[in-house]
Amino acid sequence: MKLNISPAPFEGAPTVVLSAGLGGAGSYWLPQRAALEQRYQLVSYDQNGTGENAGPLPAGYSMATMAQELNQALQAAGISRFALVGHALGALIALQLALDFPDAVSGLVLVNGWLTLSPHTRRCFQVRERLPDVAIGHALRIRYYTASRDDVTSRTVDPMRLLLVEGRGYLEAWCRRAGAVRLFRLDRVDDVAVLDEPAAAPPDAAPADLSGGVFQARPEHASAVLLLEPWARWVAEYYPVEQIVELPPEPPAGPDGGRTRHDHASSGDGRARVLVRYADPAWLVRLVLGLGGGARILEPVELAAEVARRASRALAQADAVHVAQTGAERG
Repeated sequence: MKLNISPAPFEGAPTVVLSAGLGGAGSYWLPQRAALEQRYQLVSYDQNGTGENAGPLPAGYSMATMAQELNQALQAAGISRFALVGHALGALIALQLALDFPDAVSGLVLVNGWLTLSPHTRRCFQVRERLPDVAIGHALRIRYYTASRDDVTSRTVDPMRLLLVEGRGYLEAWCRRAGAVRLFRLDRVDDVAVLDEPAAAPPDAAPADLSGGVFQARPEHASAVLLLEPWARWVAEYYPVEQIVELPPEPPAGPDGGRTRHDHASSGDGRARVLVRYADPAWLVRLVLGLGGGARILEPVELAAEVARRASRALAQADAVHVAQTGAERG
């Protein structure tokens, strides 16, 4: 397992290990690194099966195995004692490691971990566990989330093969709804039902050529350029992007030349310009509005103007509600 280890800021600095959630990308922690690296030696990593540690996972892969692999990699790097910070699935890995190797763990921070799985999360895990066993040989009915349209649809598909590409699992299948071969990300399959009929992809249904990457833009997809702040970098991992340009730090802000907390977080150290494809302009507008100050549309200018217009309208409505409430309280 490859670890990303930052230099210690001073002799004897404590070590903090950052473990990300489902998807396992160490880059999830970019927004926190600039502040934490001033006080700690940081260790982040891509979970096995993803990113820099991509590759097939063995049968029976478990939480205990994930914790053991992480501890072995840390010990091999000469890090015998450390604090653990885990988010979601990473919190469970951190907890398992602390239970199995208590002498190695100096502290434990669990963020949004699960004591018990919610019904929705449990169903998502069950779907992903079942797909490899049922995907080949039978037609399936799946409930699928399409990120570029922010839409959930029910589709009948004829599976062709299962793939692991860039650390993510995919089902390649003939989609009867689209009348074409499609790739379905397993983490976006919300439900699956096995149909009592064999998979019957047309004879001329050819596997996708993935030499140019998983995402293949179609003629109906438009493009936009977004500026992402560090805390919104997950957008580039979750949605289809064709280009990521790392941006240099901006000059210090503020009247005294110093940086406020917000200035420090938004001036480099993880900011990026990305080219994103989308099918529905309204979806992109909603995405950027939902990210608050985390993203800004640079191109096309008409979509940037629409975001500004809708944000101004929302602020005006909020002001109107506040005035009405204040008047009612005084009355």
